[in-house]
Amino acid sequence: MVHLFNLLGPVGVVWLIVDWVIRITALFVVPRNRKPSSGTAWLLLIFFFPIFGIILFIILGSPKLPKQRRALQKTSDKIISGLLKEVRKNRDTNHLLEAAPPAKYSHIAKLSESLTGFPVFEGNGVEVIPEYDEVIQRIVKDINAAKQYVLIEYFIITLDKTIDPIFDALARAEQRGVF
Repeated sequence: MVHLFNLLGPVGVVWLIVDWVIRITALFVVPRNRKPSSGTAWLLLIFFFPIFGIILFIILGSPKLPKQRRALQKTSDKIISGLLKEVRKNRDTNHLLEAAPPAKYSHIAKLSESLTGFPVFEGNGVEVIPEYDEVIQRIVKDINAAKQYVLIEYFIITLDKTIDPIFDALARAEQRGVF
C-alpha cells in the first residue's frame, strides 16, 4: 500500500492540507454579508485558484461599505426614525402604523422593517396580475382614477404600441391637473 506521504512528499501533503483548509474556510467566511451571486463568484474563484483567489478576496472582497456611504446611511436612518416618531405623535396619522400584514407575509414584513426601518403602513396592498396586457390595463385604470398625483417606477420602459395607453393616460391626467 502506497502512503499519501510517500506519493506526494512533505511539500505536497502540506500543499494539500493548505488547499483544503482554504476551500473549507471560504465556504463559511465568503458568503457572509454578501449577495448570493457575489458569494458564488468569490467561491468559484477560490475553489479553482485557491491561493490567487484568497489573496484577491482579502484585497478586494470586503463587504463593508465605504465610509461616506455609511455616513449617508446613518443620516438617512436618523431622518426615517424622526419622521416615524412624528407620525406616531400625530393623532391624524398614527393609525397608519397599526396595520398588520397577512400572516403569510409577516416574515417578509419583519425582514423589511429590520432592513429599512419602515413598518407596514395602512392602505398598502399587493396583487399579482399574471398577464402583461392586464397589467397595462390596470395601470391605465389607476392613472385615470388618480385625483392628486401619479407615481410610476419602472426599471425599463419603452415607448411602443403596448405602452401607448399608459402615456396617453398620463397626458390626460396632466390635463386634469394631476401631477
